[in-house]
Amino acid sequence: MKAIKGFKHVASLPYYFMDGIIYHLAGSLFTPRPTFVCFPVTFRCNSRCQMCHIWENPSSIAEMDLQKIEEVFSNRLFRNVEEMVLHGGEPTLRADIKDIYGIVIRCCPKLKNITSSTNGLKPALVKKRVQEILSVVDPNAVQLTFTVSIDGLKESHEAIRGIPGGFDRAIETLGVLKGFQQDYPIDVQIITVIQPQNLSDLESMEELAKDYDIGIIFQPLMVDTFYHNSSLDPRLQFSRDQVRAYRNFVEKNLTRSPSTRGLFWENYLEMMKGGKRVVPCAYDRYVLSLYPTGEVLPCAKEDWILFGNVYEKPIDVIWFSKESRKIRKKMRKEVCPTCSFYCGAEYSLSKEFFTYFNYRLKKAARSLLKRDIQGSAGE
Repeated sequence: MKAIKGFKHVASLPYYFMDGIIYHLAGSLFTPRPTFVCFPVTFRCNSRCQMCHIWENPSSIAEMDLQKIEEVFSNRLFRNVEEMVLHGGEPTLRADIKDIYGIVIRCCPKLKNITSSTNGLKPALVKKRVQEILSVVDPNAVQLTFTVSIDGLKESHEAIRGIPGGFDRAIETLGVLKGFQQDYPIDVQIITVIQPQNLSDLESMEELAKDYDIGIIFQPLMVDTFYHNSSLDPRLQFSRDQVRAYRNFVEKNLTRSPSTRGLFWENYLEMMKGGKRVVPCAYDRYVLSLYPTGEVLPCAKEDWILFGNVYEKPIDVIWFSKESRKIRKKMRKEVCPTCSFYCGAEYSLSKEFFTYFNYRLKKAARSLLKRDIQGSAGE
């Protein structure tokens, strides 16, 4: 089996190589169609997270209805989309979430993966929504991933998320999603945002994921306009001792993987010391973010990063406009070199290729050197 998998990787090298060339041409010589879409289907949320204030938005804030969503995604701009993230807010609060899945499946013929997140506060509702989604999506044709946000063990998680009893309900939701895996090839993962209040829980979170036989994704704390948070919030500020603990955890637990995540965290350690970002980001060329209120943008790192609104212009006109090209150019110069966000790092590295290929070569060389040294010491 390993030999077959290895052969497939080798056979795919020419395609990765071409993707790498196209990645570097995209944006400088031409504007490509988006291949990755982030669509927060709602800003409504039943959590009260300290690192995210989406929930403070009025619950009555306008959301695109199904007719508008279908109109937008029917545009030819989405014909090359491979990855879709449907998040929020809390996406299960939309009673029509299965219909949104149906729309993106119909309108994105190259779609390979759809990821949806939940805070897990309503296990019965999550179960109902997943059943509905599976009634319109064939998980053998499109990979479905469901992530549950758990930011530490019980005390830390509930302090961060602001909901008493929230931890037990999130754990129950994990069990619900694991139950679906008995009949469907869905992926289930935990997402943990690293922040001052959960540093002592991070290794325990790895053990929790192992207990449930699922993956866990650690993400750096994000301060940007999407979450309506602030770096001045004392709850989001790391002390010197906490920064040291943070670095130790990253170095011990996250950088040793030969995967793209390992490369990201190695680079993240360098950025913590004042270095620049090496890991590429596809948000300046391939990623389209569409808000439920109609705004179109690549990312929310700065409030000036906004392309337009689908209620004012067709989405392809917005995407290919001169103003959007100017914003992308400014992003690459002023934002991307120092951005430490995890967003789409794995996807970006699969497209850029050369950075990750170089990383794997260095990993292999270090491993061989270590083996030779150990062999010489044992003689």
